[in-house]
Amino acid sequence: MSRFRINAHALPLNLIGLSILLYVMSQGSANQPAAANAFHPGLESGKWAIRFLLISLAMTPLCTYLRWTGAIKLRKPAGLWAFGFAAVHVYFYVEESGLDWLDESLSLYLGLGLYGLVVLTALAATSNRWSMRRLGKHWKRLHRLVYYASLSVAVHAILASRLSKKMFLYDPDAASELKVYLGALIVLLALRIPQVRHLLAKWKSPPRKAPAYVMPFAEVGPDKRRPETPPPGWPPLPDTATPEVELWRSPNGSLTWVASTETEREFIVAEARDLQQREL
Repeated sequence: MSRFRINAHALPLNLIGLSILLYVMSQGSANQPAAANAFHPGLESGKWAIRFLLISLAMTPLCTYLRWTGAIKLRKPAGLWAFGFAAVHVYFYVEESGLDWLDESLSLYLGLGLYGLVVLTALAATSNRWSMRRLGKHWKRLHRLVYYASLSVAVHAILASRLSKKMFLYDPDAASELKVYLGALIVLLALRIPQVRHLLAKWKSPPRKAPAYVMPFAEVGPDKRRPETPPPGWPPLPDTATPEVELWRSPNGSLTWVASTETEREFIVAEARDLQQREL
């Protein structure tokens, strides 16, 4: 029965994604005559692919900085919906333009879009327990390509909205909206830089000053020097480094996660718990 366990956290997200997908698919064909501010399913499906990609990338910072551990369970469903809308976007583009564009030299924005689609397809195909076991430590390296794919997709969308007269007619404000998405994407990627994460962690919860170590005069001794280590029950001396502690090791030994701060510990425990549930 554990193989059929439903992720209750992702149920609202999946219902929203399904509703949006049905609405986009039911709004006619991409071959309809162009009109100002008219609904274009190909354009809208591309936008929703970027939006769900941003939602997926936002889950890790929400867990790291806001300590919302349930966000980790929404990262995979949001990423799969991003792939789904990207596939629908390509379907409408092929329906409208055919396959003639394959015989010509690819423009920059088409090349960026295809790269993003290939990466999202690979990530969607390997988002399962079997792939995680087979790829081992390479699985995480592969899924880090989502950072490059997200930048590629965002730039592809901005270039397409500027170079396509038809897209500009359907949505004149698309370029401005997509620039906002690109700015949000840059922020989400910057939050993953170790130096930025360290600075924000210090700003959010500055280290507490260790209490003064005071002992009665009789216990200090005639030289009035305090011992190098406190007695049992006393707090540690200041400037004592916290050693890294191994929190979880995968069954095949390919992944070992350690933490040296409380924030890192909570994030890694949530990651490990989610991976263990997948392996059940």
